[in-house]
Amino acid sequence: MSEVRDVTEAEASQAHQSPLPWRFLGVLGIAVFGAAWGFLDIMAIAVVDGGESEGTVYAGAYLATTMVFTALTVPQVSRACDRLGDIAAFRLSKLGLVLAWGFAGILMLQGFTDEWLLLVFAPFFGVLAGFSAVLNPLMASRLMGGGEMSRVFAVMSAVAGASWAVGALMGGWISSHVAQGWGVLAAGLATIPFALLSIRPTPTAETAKPLAGPSPAVSTWQMLRSSPELRTAVLLGAALACVVAPVVSLVVPISDELFHQNFILTAGVMMASLSVGEAMAAPLIKWLRRAREDLPAARICGLGCGFLLLLFAADVYAFGDRLVLELIFWVIISLAFGACFYSARALSLGAAVSSGAGGDASRMISVFLFAATVAAPLGVLGWSMAIEYLSVRHALSAAALSTLAVFVLLFRQTKATSGQTPRS
Repeated sequence: MSEVRDVTEAEASQAHQSPLPWRFLGVLGIAVFGAAWGFLDIMAIAVVDGGESEGTVYAGAYLATTMVFTALTVPQVSRACDRLGDIAAFRLSKLGLVLAWGFAGILMLQGFTDEWLLLVFAPFFGVLAGFSAVLNPLMASRLMGGGEMSRVFAVMSAVAGASWAVGALMGGWISSHVAQGWGVLAAGLATIPFALLSIRPTPTAETAKPLAGPSPAVSTWQMLRSSPELRTAVLLGAALACVVAPVVSLVVPISDELFHQNFILTAGVMMASLSVGEAMAAPLIKWLRRAREDLPAARICGLGCGFLLLLFAADVYAFGDRLVLELIFWVIISLAFGACFYSARALSLGAAVSSGAGGDASRMISVFLFAATVAAPLGVLGWSMAIEYLSVRHALSAAALSTLAVFVLLFRQTKATSGQTPRS
């Protein structure tokens, strides 16, 4: 297992003074802007081609396939970093995203927009998403001079949330007026600055070539056995990915069910409101961590997600025939939901990285994300089936009750593994 050297105070100061952190966040924002438009375009293609009876199922199948390959990739990222170096692995993943988005967009603009094409590209997007999920926060942490992962993740969430909101709004409006595929191509073009930044040398340390070590599965099991705090953080992350996250990833099918007329534009508005909430995660995390450790704070945010899902369901019940009022209340609730969800995820990830389970940062991120990505396809498939064959309000109600039950059951374990000592 490779060792990542500690960041000294001098290196941290140099990183903060360097323009690279701001460049990283800038190109991240551009890439997320394009990804929001591309995601909206892909999900609209799945819903439209699937038709009235199976559109949500096709969308869920695409998402689940992507998530399965992400789950298979995440445990291998640290091994790829050992062999290639963190920066080289990061560089290849960004170049791969440019090619995958661009090639898919060109094919769609040529008329290949059937759902089978999405399933063909889903494994590629899943693998590349696995690398990005691990390496984006790792690179951001090093460029920002180290520090607690929850803080780094919160800063990334703020940038990504604002960019995703703008991309969703603009992409929703443009996609309702142009051919399918332009959003996917735009996502590839928007990733080019990220790829160019990864080519330039950075003041981060490459990982050393490793000695022979245990397989990712064995290493993950050993760390989970040795650290109750890591186990709790991983369970929280898996619960969020399985039960709560599908309301974000399936927002296009949800919009189609609730607001069938102009559902693409409406989905863009809904995505934007969730993303503005994501941008509010950083101040929420800062406020919560004044008196709490990461795990108790994550539990509070998780419970907040459960209550807000209940409000989403109540919104559908109360304003089902008054679409404008329903959308207005959905947008308002989404702001709080986005803040709670992304705060809970950042805090859980921060707790996992700081658990002291005997691995470097990339390994700890991989362990956390592996559990989340394994749970995510199950949640997406369950949600999509519930939406298609029952209703959106039934899916929201079941998810709300499940979320509250899970986070209440994990309360004792959270208290046992985290102190309540206020932070200085």
